[in-house]
Amino acid sequence: IELLSSQPFKDALLALRDPFEWLVVDAPPALGLSDTLLIGQQSDFAIVAIKANKTTDRATQDTVQRLTASGVNVVGAILTMVKEVEATNPRALYGSTRFRHGLQAVR
Repeated sequence: IELLSSQPFKDALLALRDPFEWLVVDAPPALGLSDTLLIGQQSDFAIVAIKANKTTDRATQDTVQRLTASGVNVVGAILTMVKEVEATNPRALYGSTRFRHGLQAVR
């Protein structure tokens, strides 16, 4: 936590960001860890990862609320770990209530 809230960490992010249009930082799950909040606060925005058929609606909503309450700009979500069958049949996943509720939590 000390490293992530330190000036050298902030300076490193600025130095890495300077030559690029986008700098993507993969962070640990936001629930239960303050690391993600500290990284998010140093970022322009965050995208929440939702694990297909695993991450609950409640966990998604809690994550978004925790991030936004800490001043993190949550702009969207990405669905991960989609099985090939689900990927070839969009109705199998995108029509599901879990996916719709996850997106509503981000909006």
